[in-house]
Amino acid sequence: TRLKEKIEVYQRRVESTPKREQELAGLTRDYTITQQNYQRLLDRYYESKRAESMEKRQQGEQFRILDFAKPPQTPVSPDKTRIALVFLALGLGAGAGILFLFELADRSIKDSARLEVISGGIPCISSVPLALTQYDRKRLRWRNILLIVLNLAIFCLGVFLVIYSRMAHIVVDIPFPL
Repeated sequence: TRLKEKIEVYQRRVESTPKREQELAGLTRDYTITQQNYQRLLDRYYESKRAESMEKRQQGEQFRILDFAKPPQTPVSPDKTRIALVFLALGLGAGAGILFLFELADRSIKDSARLEVISGGIPCISSVPLALTQYDRKRLRWRNILLIVLNLAIFCLGVFLVIYSRMAHIVVDIPFPL
């Protein structure tokens, strides 16, 4: 009887084997599907983490305009009066420098005191006043007229350049601070 019972137990086991095999196959299939779903979800999680870290790194590279720039009410530069004063000083200084150089280069004797200095202390007995001829007066007048015309031409050229630069909106940056 005992052997018969054991045979029956084994017989039932053998008969239930295909059923258990089907259950095992179903469980294995469900486990594989669940594992694939988990792997997909894990991949998405890591991908979103990477995208988030890249977004955080790029956030410093992106600029947002919070307040638009407003142009100043008065221009900061160029200060026209300052520039005019600087160029006036430069013009006067250049003119004075040129006159000084002309006086240094002039080797003519203008008065008797200078003659005494040049001659080594020999006193001057008499001096002849400057006697201009008609030719000399004409030459001096033409020289003065030429210098006046030249000054007027330079002035007119300067005025023309200023007006043209205003009309053409040309801005010239001065290479030195004012």
